[in-house]
Amino acid sequence: RIRRPDRVFPADRMTWSAKFEGYGEQTGDASKQARFRYYRSGDAHTVSGVARSRTLDIELGFDHDVADAAMLRWAVRRMAQLTEDDAVPSEYTNDVDSVVLRSDDAPELRRIADSKECRYQTRVSSDSDLYCAAAAKSDATAVGSDGLRILAPTSLPLCANCDLPSTDIVCSHLSHPEVFGIAVMSGIVSRDVGGAMCELGNSEVQQCSGCRPGGHDCWERVFETAVRPLAEIPPLALHEAFDFLDAVWSLRFGAALVGKLPTVTLANLAEPVGDREGFKARMSELADVLAALDPGAVVPPEARGVRGSLARIAAALDHEQIDVREPIERLRSVVAIRTALQHADRSSELATRLEDLGVRVSPTDWTQAWRAVCAVTVDALRDLRSLVREINAP
Repeated sequence: RIRRPDRVFPADRMTWSAKFEGYGEQTGDASKQARFRYYRSGDAHTVSGVARSRTLDIELGFDHDVADAAMLRWAVRRMAQLTEDDAVPSEYTNDVDSVVLRSDDAPELRRIADSKECRYQTRVSSDSDLYCAAAAKSDATAVGSDGLRILAPTSLPLCANCDLPSTDIVCSHLSHPEVFGIAVMSGIVSRDVGGAMCELGNSEVQQCSGCRPGGHDCWERVFETAVRPLAEIPPLALHEAFDFLDAVWSLRFGAALVGKLPTVTLANLAEPVGDREGFKARMSELADVLAALDPGAVVPPEARGVRGSLARIAAALDHEQIDVREPIERLRSVVAIRTALQHADRSSELATRLEDLGVRVSPTDWTQAWRAVCAVTVDALRDLRSLVREINAP
């Protein structure tokens, strides 16, 4: 396959893609399960599964092809919503995020099955007739143009029967379809795709009806989602976050958490970042500070052999019956960025982790990357501080 060329996305956008993996085994009361795999920067992530219950199949009364098509469209819409809500797990897993459609979902599936979304439907004015804006230049039924697009009369039934897949499910790489109308004495009786282009150069596009999940194996859906803008981080925010956590820890356990470090290491965290080398230097210094966190005697005897400062903090607070998995995982993700920076063969992991923070990676905005890392770190340290405060004093 020809790989999709690198694209430059604006800093306020991030992308996921999904590929159809086929139908999984029947489980419980599910009649069929459709499976999709999420991808980020070419790396596989979690699996999304959507199934129909047998009672739903009976209630719908659709033939299997119609029921499958409606379920797949529902599934792709759900994936688009999950990516927009930033609700897709960022780590690789073979666990299936599965949803079973039941009788309550019948009205929605009927609405999906009864209508087709097509971005090439257009009206010249709000009260005008419907036109197809994907008409081929040689379409004998064409009647005019709208800018670069050629227009030909159509109707909702004609569009529904056209073999160009619905817009909400068509492969993201299909472009420039050419649709022809067939007319007889009584008028236009059908519209069908005569050709299209593929941004990946795949020849399967010659069979446009298969540019959908369950059709050609090369089908892919790309989701571009908005990234929440980062708040400005004061230069001393990291320094203060470590100081506050250390003060709360010392008050609760009677010993410092932040180990002795060269003054320059902490001071450098307030320095601005403008390029990759500056980002790499700040990340190394931040990782050094995190590695210097030492819970000391707070770690229970059975966990004294645990290696790594974050793992030891987790063990110490777990002994106090405090769940710190979320802030600890956020700090580990920061350390993982530093590790990926140091290894050229892990550039894809670096890109994925930066994208997880909402950072543009082609080209990388290193100033924004450092701001994002600071925001995540400060937030995690603040949460840790709040959790330590919840521990009852001895």
